[in-house]
Amino acid sequence: MMNAQTLSYMNAAFDLICTMLPEREPYINLYDDTIKLLNALPHIAVATDEYTNWVINLLGELGYAMDLSHCSGCGKTTNLNYISPKTARAVCDSCAAPYLAQIYKMPVTLNITLKFLEKICTTQGATVPNSRQLLNIKKN
Repeated sequence: MMNAQTLSYMNAAFDLICTMLPEREPYINLYDDTIKLLNALPHIAVATDEYTNWVINLLGELGYAMDLSHCSGCGKTTNLNYISPKTARAVCDSCAAPYLAQIYKMPVTLNITLKFLEKICTTQGATVPNSRQLLNIKKN
């Protein structure tokens, strides 16, 4: 609790839970992931990666699971360097070439997860919590 960065991750995670998840619904996997995140926060070196993984799992719980195992266009499993903003699936270099201005470059970062969160919040009639937006500003 004495580190502002780790406190920011915790606040952002809790605000996202309050904003995006319906009350009284069991999210057992997300609960376990949240405990794992909280245990990782004192270790600054892994906090950003752990938080990013937590958000990816949150997206999955909300029905927007990322599939980074194969290209959404051709099915290849190599040269997966992009992510489709519409499907949250991996895209290989050759399929991405015509769409470079519209797709996201890997690896998945706080900025990319924020874009997905914004999209989901818009469909839910909500806004991304300020704590999450500020977290993105601090890391850029």
